[in-house]
Amino acid sequence: MSLHRHNPADLAPPTGFSHAGGTPADLVRVTVYATDVEDYRAHAHELGGIWRRLAGRDHPAMAVIGVVRLRDEQALVELDGFAVLDEPAHA
Repeated sequence: MSLHRHNPADLAPPTGFSHAGGTPADLVRVTVYATDVEDYRAHAHELGGIWRRLAGRDHPAMAVIGVVRLRDEQALVELDGFAVLDEPAHA
């Protein structure tokens, strides 16, 4: 497992919901789909450091689900997040 991001250029960055005013603090649930759960767990400490650098010290509810493969067959992990955002103020 590589700890470096290898997304195709057309995929959203880790803060892809920021266009709606969201921040990592707004995440309430993240599901990690991993093709090798044991390898993911073996790198948990390093991955946690990356999470803290990009999203802060708080973690939403998280689950890791083992999968046979992902849509991008070269991908090892995929994250799916759910954020709760305040409604924008109406003028």
